[in-house]
Amino acid sequence: MGRSVLSVGASERAELRRLLDTVGALRHVRRCLLVLDGADGPQVSGSVDGVPASVESVPASLPRELDGPRRVEVGWAAPVVVAGDVVGAVLAECEDDADAREVAVAVAGATADVLASSVAGLDRVAALRALVEVATQLHAVEADTDAVLEFIVDRAHELIGADATWLALADFERQESGVTAIRGARTAELAALRVRLGDGITGLAWSAGDVVTLHDEDHTDDRLSPQARECLRGEGIVSMVCAPLFHHGALIGNLLVGFRRRTSMPRDVEYLLSALASQAVLTIANSRLYASLRTRNDLLQRHSELSRRLSDASLSGGGRHAVATELARAIGSDIVVERDQDPSAWCYPADGSPPGDAGPVTAGTAAARASAIMAGGQHLGRVRLAERRAPTDFERSALSLGATAIALELVKEAAALEAEWRVRGELLEEMLRAGDTRPESLRRRARQAGFDVTTPCVVAVVEALSGTDRDPMLAMFRAAGTIDGVLVGTRGSQVVVALAQRHGPRPWIQQQLDRARAKGLALAAGMSEPRTDLAHALNEAVAALKMARNATTPAVVVDAAALGPLRILLDVDDTSRIVDLVSRTLGPVAAHDRHRNGELLDTLRTFLDAGGNHPVTAERCSVHLNTVKYRLAKAGDLLGRPLSDPATRFELSLAFGAWDVLDTLGISPWTDDAGGPPLA
Repeated sequence: MGRSVLSVGASERAELRRLLDTVGALRHVRRCLLVLDGADGPQVSGSVDGVPASVESVPASLPRELDGPRRVEVGWAAPVVVAGDVVGAVLAECEDDADAREVAVAVAGATADVLASSVAGLDRVAALRALVEVATQLHAVEADTDAVLEFIVDRAHELIGADATWLALADFERQESGVTAIRGARTAELAALRVRLGDGITGLAWSAGDVVTLHDEDHTDDRLSPQARECLRGEGIVSMVCAPLFHHGALIGNLLVGFRRRTSMPRDVEYLLSALASQAVLTIANSRLYASLRTRNDLLQRHSELSRRLSDASLSGGGRHAVATELARAIGSDIVVERDQDPSAWCYPADGSPPGDAGPVTAGTAAARASAIMAGGQHLGRVRLAERRAPTDFERSALSLGATAIALELVKEAAALEAEWRVRGELLEEMLRAGDTRPESLRRRARQAGFDVTTPCVVAVVEALSGTDRDPMLAMFRAAGTIDGVLVGTRGSQVVVALAQRHGPRPWIQQQLDRARAKGLALAAGMSEPRTDLAHALNEAVAALKMARNATTPAVVVDAAALGPLRILLDVDDTSRIVDLVSRTLGPVAAHDRHRNGELLDTLRTFLDAGGNHPVTAERCSVHLNTVKYRLAKAGDLLGRPLSDPATRFELSLAFGAWDVLDTLGISPWTDDAGGPPLA
């Protein structure tokens, strides 16, 4: 049998003293000593010739290993066996040798009975008091978790009489456990020890679901990791008892006690350790519950404060920009708002500074990182953090609340835009009908819209080409037409726009058509010359639109002002007549250039642009004067008309201008039979 350390409680010590005093008082007993193995060496009780014993009273000849009564130099020695382990010995010396053997065996048996019925050094009253104290702390309004866990380790260490006691909690993110509270350690390595979940004695306890004991006097047990064995070797711990901490079936930690001499734990001690482990579980569970409640309460308070701040921003009249700015400030992080109708997104800084362009709208923004902006079942956009990371619980809640507030602002903006659109559309319709007759009330309303009716403006008519949805076109021009100096209305399926000269009408209209093309909308537009009579300007724009409809590419704008003398072509319903004019007039020269790879048409156009001046033509064409004269003579022969005739020059200039109009529309005046050159 091996030797083990068994701690003895105060009440058991008193009972053993009474036993030894009674035996030692017998007249024939000269010596009766009880030697128990302790964590710090032998613990001696009893007396020699009536004198209290000490360690020095123990003869050196007392055997270290006893498996039964044995005759020794000064009497008889009998082992004290508890739970199969030798925990000490009784030495008896009497006048009669037979009496000495009988006394040694009897006292050893009585001692074993006392120890076996004890809680291994466990003072039951103190243990019960410790459990009550832990429970009292647990039922506090909000217990100090660290302090309670420290108290549990302290009481376990004191009551069990361990050499080292520690509590290790699981870190599921790292899949390992680390020491949270510790007592009795001699080295820093034990306090810093981290064990992989499921390894070592903690794994044994998890598998067993109960308290387990492990003895490793040589520190060679391969169930422990090399790091753990080395740590325990440095600490001198050879026996460990581990009580697992289970919460809802999951192992969240372990309560461990260690001894520097081989020690056995009676079942009652294991019960105490298990009870303290359960108290630790309750402490941790309560801590997590309180933390969860605090987090929820904090979220509710922050949510309420955010709701108030967003409401104040909305009531300030700042619109969606004010709401989004306040949302970013409340979250403490830059946010991005993307609208389905905008090609680019807005970024709102957390410091409350003015928003800026966040670049193109991100396609397929992850739903986990963005909150949808919805109104009436319609998706209007999304709001997200500018950083490419998952939001926290509060940020996710704040983004959702912010998306609702922004949706409300967009609905308000849409309602205001609808009202303004209707009012401005009605104003435009009145101005179109009034012509040159404008009553003072109309003039005043026009001025409020940024229009001076005495100053010429441009009218444009925009139409969606075949196969293009009309509604997105209307929405786009509604959004763009709310600034001063721009009026937008509708006539049937067409959008009518009146623009003050200061806006640069041609670039403004072209920009809208290009934006529409980027969204897959094919539009065409006709523009009038700048006029004060908007009724006349409307007719001119409608005529220009008829020509634009014949274009072979989208986003074509026909500007009546750019046609010059060719404005007469606006009254031509069919572009084939314009094609016929160009091909009849310039066709022979074009056919020659195509077959001969010549440059007669370019030279002829340059000659007409130069007002019939040969030297200027030669300079612009970068050729010799004689070459110009030869080319012009050849062109005249092909046309069968003298180029010196003013009427011929006018007709040719008109044909070149008509060709330019067809070029704008993407229409070629040349057929394969005509053999003309392709348009540049």
